[in-house]
Amino acid sequence: MGICLFNNAALAANELSKKGKTTLIYDFDVHHGNGTQDIFYDRNDILYQSTHLFPHYPGTGNFDEIGISKGQGYTINAPITHGNGNSAVSQILDEIFLPIAKQFNPDLIILSCGYDSHHMDPLGGLKFTLDFFAEMTAKFQKIQPKLVCTLEGGYNLQWIGKCLVSQLGQLTNNKIDFNDPTDENENVNDVITNIKNEIENYWKI
Repeated sequence: MGICLFNNAALAANELSKKGKTTLIYDFDVHHGNGTQDIFYDRNDILYQSTHLFPHYPGTGNFDEIGISKGQGYTINAPITHGNGNSAVSQILDEIFLPIAKQFNPDLIILSCGYDSHHMDPLGGLKFTLDFFAEMTAKFQKIQPKLVCTLEGGYNLQWIGKCLVSQLGQLTNNKIDFNDPTDENENVNDVITNIKNEIENYWKI
């Protein structure tokens, strides 16, 4: 759709699959990763999980988009609303994404790192703080320490470097604590219920 020409996360995951390896891709960009989803929509060797602002461009990533054929259940979308942030996404990760990730037991985890989810991004709408990028990374490291970060969106040049540093600190065991408070809307109970209704036949949650 003109946003990118080469999907780094998908290329890496596909190359690993040729070696018989499985990959989990977690995408926290503000926009739904419709390209990544479409590429692996009928496959069960790549698990795609996404939290994203909805409704928002490109308009995809609703609850019922769970894959087709043998890929059913291997696409899991959590469309969240303006104002959701650390607490809301932590709840989704802890109750749904991480338990499923543990069952999938991937050989590698790729994080599609969209820093437009930071609360100061002018084109965003979510409320992630700097420390939360490290926290998300740490959560997935407990599932599989072999973890790769790929850069995605981000439109506030004063903040995207700090978001990256937050993750790098976690990856190198030199965690950095930032003073970066913000207010957020924490209620995602309906989102979690809708996701569970769609995927309960595929995973133990």
